[in-house]
Amino acid sequence: MFKNLQTVERLHLDINRLWTENRFLQDCLYSQHPVPTSYQRVETLEQATQTLDVPVNMLEQYRTENEALR
Repeated sequence: MFKNLQTVERLHLDINRLWTENRFLQDCLYSQHPVPTSYQRVETLEQATQTLDVPVNMLEQYRTENEALR
């Protein structure tokens, strides 16, 4: 049990580290090659459809495919 807890804690730390590195790299990339405001990070599906003018079904299909790859 203790070893499993250590493994979970290690995975959590690794995920946080990778997420932070990814965010840093994204910020570096965006600072060198600015992305139009309308394509920058969106928080919700509704916000994405309004901002990017993309049909909801396309976003749902992308989300489904992305989850299948995980």
